[in-house]
Amino acid sequence: MPYAALEDVQAEFLNLTFTNATPVTDTEVEDFIDTYSMVIDGWVSNRYAVPVTGAASLAMLKEVCVALVKSKIKRILARGAGAKQESQEKVALEIRKEAMDILRSIKKGEQDLHDATRKAPVTTSYGYINEQQAVFKKDEDQW
Repeated sequence: MPYAALEDVQAEFLNLTFTNATPVTDTEVEDFIDTYSMVIDGWVSNRYAVPVTGAASLAMLKEVCVALVKSKIKRILARGAGAKQESQEKVALEIRKEAMDILRSIKKGEQDLHDATRKAPVTTSYGYINEQQAVFKKDEDQW
């Protein structure tokens, strides 16, 4: 399930309408949306059932998806921008970084998708697996 639509991405590019004749076509934008929706699912699937369906969570993930697609499009458009290429690529990479930071914080549990269906903890014959990372301290008895 895509987390954004062509119209959502189009709203970010006021001076460009995606068609079959533009440097980035409407079909390519839809493919980017599908690809980045799968990327988002990969990042959040360790904590939540995917695709995420809660309204508030969908709104957040839509913004992340749009940002990732926007970054991809800006990088493609920057290739033909001449002298402005470096600054446009820098902006595109910053947009991508912000979106990926949100996904990392969701994966780590620092940001919660309140209305998303939470996955149950995994148990194995070796015990309980949770999402916490082990902390080992130097020069201290821990057992």
